[in-house]
Amino acid sequence: MRVSPAQYLRRSIAIGTCRTYIISMTNKAPKPQTPEQLARLEKQRIAKIEGAIALAEVDKEYIDVRKNMDRLRALRLAKEEQDALNPPDEAPKTKKAAPKKRAASAIQPTAGD
Repeated sequence: MRVSPAQYLRRSIAIGTCRTYIISMTNKAPKPQTPEQLARLEKQRIAKIEGAIALAEVDKEYIDVRKNMDRLRALRLAKEEQDALNPPDEAPKTKKAAPKKRAASAIQPTAGD
């Protein structure tokens, strides 16, 4: 009968045979980190902080835009409601006069050319 790794681990925990392995793994001393590793970790930490700040700024801008859109929508709806209650007076439209044609005689070639 074949046993899956998860089942094997459960059985060994149940009977206590895995305890020595876990204790031996936790007693290992950490390796000292090189200056390059420390610099990389510091750079990652700073990038994480700056990323969080940038996301907060974007969220704030998004909220500001949504508030402005809501304000403008409310103004538009109020104006539309006001226009519906008080329709503007329809004045009879007059035809615009046709533009005057220029006289062809206004520009005459000179005989001396």
